[in-house]
Amino acid sequence: MLRSHNHGVSQIVFHLIWKTKYSYKQFGQDRYKQACAELLREIAAKYNIQIIELTVRAEHVHIVISIPATMLVSKALHLLK
Repeated sequence: MLRSHNHGVSQIVFHLIWKTKYSYKQFGQDRYKQACAELLREIAAKYNIQIIELTVRAEHVHIVISIPATMLVSKALHLLK
């Protein structure tokens, strides 16, 4: 997942996990899992964030992303959350 830009090449990869409050099973139904995954993919495409791996479970979301070198980690997290 190397990204080339004007003056070099970079690889910035993060593994993010979001857990629901009190471990409620908010994504227990498949339609909620699919909706969550679809929204994350749309946002990632809009802001040039590459999703390497995405798993939506009943009470948490795992996502592995690669962000552009010019983007702050906090900005990527804010956009996806």
